[in-house]
Amino acid sequence: MREHRCRDNRDTAVTHRDHGYTLIEMIVVIVVLGLLTSVVVVAVTGIRTEAADSGCGADARQLAVAAEAYFAQTGASQIPSTGAGNDRFEQALVDGGFLRSASATHDLDADGTITTQGASSC
Repeated sequence: MREHRCRDNRDTAVTHRDHGYTLIEMIVVIVVLGLLTSVVVVAVTGIRTEAADSGCGADARQLAVAAEAYFAQTGASQIPSTGAGNDRFEQALVDGGFLRSASATHDLDADGTITTQGASSC
């Protein structure tokens, strides 16, 4: 019988480089990932700010429409006060079915004037 030997692909006289990543390559990858992360964070923050501003504007428009609908349906020039506090005129619109709930960011006066609450983010 003939003897057959399998040769190993490694030549002992020549040193082969390990196929892992060098420290410099790892640092470059980490820096690139850090830059991409910061770009995403900035973009998301901008979108979040735009969404908050849009929500504030929509809330103010909703109050204005509800007040105008109240004035049109009742013929009154003032919204009656229901209860006490800053939401007393909004509560009258809620009770009349013109709003679902009082605004958390704006206040409504008896004549329909809308002001931003001091503690709100608007």
